[in-house]
Amino acid sequence: MKNKGGGQKAKTGVKAKKNVPSKKGPKNKSVLKVGMNPESNIDWGKLIVAFLTPWRNPNSILLYLFIIVSILGKANENNVAQ
Repeated sequence: MKNKGGGQKAKTGVKAKKNVPSKKGPKNKSVLKVGMNPESNIDWGKLIVAFLTPWRNPNSILLYLFIIVSILGKANENNVAQ
């Protein structure tokens, strides 16, 4: 049969999408189990050097400032007391 209007008939309704991934598996995953390794070896030397170098940790400048001010303050107290 032909359509009298000459065009194609419009499709109605909602079709189900194909290739939709379904989420199957355990839904109660613990965040701690995913990427935690309780027995990790930490290289403390590299950690301390990374903490004390200003280009890797800009807050280390404040640490150096505090150390210098405290040393100069102690030196000033010793010179004034004599």
